Amino acid sequence: MRLGERDYKVAIYDIETLKPMFDIGVYNPDTKGWVEFEISRRKNDMYKLMKYYTSGEFDFWVSFNGLGFDHQVLQYILDNHQEWFDLKGEEIAILISKFASSIIENQQYEIPLPYKEY
Repeated sequence: MRLGERDYKVAIYDIETLKPMFDIGVYNPDTKGWVEFEISRRKNDMYKLMKYYTSGEFDFWVSFNGLGFDHQVLQYILDNHQEWFDLKGEEIAILISKFASSIIENQQYEIPLPYKEY
């Protein structure tokens, strides 16, 4: 993506938060490639996801409801993942799902989001 005099690298992503599973798919328009990370009973890609997310490879992460939901969940994982080192994938997925549900429920009552845009 080009804005002004600079080219920006953009990741396009979507997350799914189910009680026993968290999944994120990330599309790189430059390479036209997909990367997927899963946290569940079957698989725990949490540390791979955090390494990828914090790598600085992308200038922007874009999703349909990024500010109001997806990025809230990603920031929650980023802020808490080091505390979850001894949990199983399914236990982590349940924590993420509970947080995601609280975001959705709080929006019904106009409760401010925990993470600001900046």
